[in-house]
Amino acid sequence: MPALVLKDVPTILSRFIEHWSATNAALAPKSLVLRGGYGVAQLTIDRATFEANQTSVTESENTTETASEQRRTLRKSLRERIRQFRAALLSDFAETEFASAAPTIPLITAGDAAWSKALTDLADLWTRLNSADLEDFTAPLTLVGGYTVAQLIADTAALTAASHTLKEGEQASKNLRRTRDSHLKTVQAQLVRYRKAVLNRLPEGHALLASLPGLE
Repeated sequence: MPALVLKDVPTILSRFIEHWSATNAALAPKSLVLRGGYGVAQLTIDRATFEANQTSVTESENTTETASEQRRTLRKSLRERIRQFRAALLSDFAETEFASAAPTIPLITAGDAAWSKALTDLADLWTRLNSADLEDFTAPLTLVGGYTVAQLIADTAALTAASHTLKEGEQASKNLRRTRDSHLKTVQAQLVRYRKAVLNRLPEGHALLASLPGLE
């Protein structure tokens, strides 16, 4: 059974609801109810359920996209701070032990583990540098704009939070899509049954047979 195109689902369900109501009118005082008691009222509820599920998916995906952009922005900013710190080490502390321990600059797309290691190394090295007794150096070391190690730690915490939000959002979106798709598959099966039931209930040549909605 081919999957329905999501953007078309509300329209398709509305067409079936309209047709089912007309069929019930044609069969009055009886009505068309599928096995298990599934009727037009249940289909109407399922349309509302699908729309609610789709809204939940959209909202979750929007939250995930926002978290992804926030993480990217923070990574871009922190990557520049790592570059500035490395430049300071290689220019002002080239003859010290700190220069050889300069942290690596991870790619924007690197995994969370690589970013965590780079930023942990940076904070540790920066803190030790600030505590070192070095000639011609007055602690603390600050980067462009007066950026301090305390601000680095705060930005690192913000990055960690954004990464967690992103991971949780991706999982939530996956679960919501699974719920939506499972429900829709069940509804689609009922629509297939309805089409067959109409062919069985109405006489050949009936106008409602010609207007029987399709699943595309």
